[in-house]
Amino acid sequence: MSPRHRLGRWIQAHPLVGSVLITVLAGVFLSMTHIIGFRELIGDPDDVPVRLIDVGFRMTMGALLVLLVVPLLLGDAPRPGWLRRYLAHMRVSMGPSPGKTATVAVLSVVVLLVMLMVGAVALGEFDPDVGVLVAGDQWVILLLSLVPGIWEELTFRGVILSNLQPGFPPIKAVIASSLLFGLYHFSNLMAWDDPIEVVFGVILATIFGLGWGYAVIMANSILPGVYLHYMFNSLLAAPLFFAPGTTDVLAGPLFLALILGFPTATVLITRLVFGRRNTVSPALLTPVGPTDSAPDASMTRSDPE
Repeated sequence: MSPRHRLGRWIQAHPLVGSVLITVLAGVFLSMTHIIGFRELIGDPDDVPVRLIDVGFRMTMGALLVLLVVPLLLGDAPRPGWLRRYLAHMRVSMGPSPGKTATVAVLSVVVLLVMLMVGAVALGEFDPDVGVLVAGDQWVILLLSLVPGIWEELTFRGVILSNLQPGFPPIKAVIASSLLFGLYHFSNLMAWDDPIEVVFGVILATIFGLGWGYAVIMANSILPGVYLHYMFNSLLAAPLFFAPGTTDVLAGPLFLALILGFPTATVLITRLVFGRRNTVSPALLTPVGPTDSAPDASMTRSDPE
């Protein structure tokens, strides 16, 4: 057995340590634009063409991490059929109940919109403007939100959560992946000047990861996490309901309400739609890595405890 395959087996046997390693790699690959100062290297960082190239660079680094580096690390690629197994392992599908999966995602976003609107009214800053989503260069932010929406979700709710779940009860796997997701956000120290904002971001990511992770394991689909992550980042970046220049109020009471309210609503909606127990799709049990053995029956539990 090659050293790479031995490493893959070791990571399978020690999923928590392997997950920490993948988290570190995510911090490097998904922060590469800040590590090397990519936008400054190619031109004026505020120019729209430069920002678009930067979005492409970030998407490329995310793809390299999730579709090349991690599969090689797990020892699966490039064996025959590895991509099919890998995508199934990450739950890249609508799950066994596509209608319920879509319902959870849509209702959770509706709750987020209502919370933002009510918060804006309560703070006296309500000034709705749908046009702000595409005004000026705002659409670039909507594109940029695809990077965390896709690649962070595939990394943390796709690879890491799926790697942890066979060895831990589902809720413990969700908690562990959420803590790693939060710690990963310390990489924002390379992009943000205020350490306090970074700490708030770590807390927010950890708590939100709990709600998104719960939705993913219950739906047996990564798509609720991708959709909710993308919509949250996009809506928070665009002052959809707030008067221009007042989005800093999110650091106050509304921010705290969002931290507690949005993931709680996601969990409650998921519980309502799917019930207390949910049947595991065979996709969840698709093994990756250098092994041909079938998953043990003790690894097939999916009802959160």
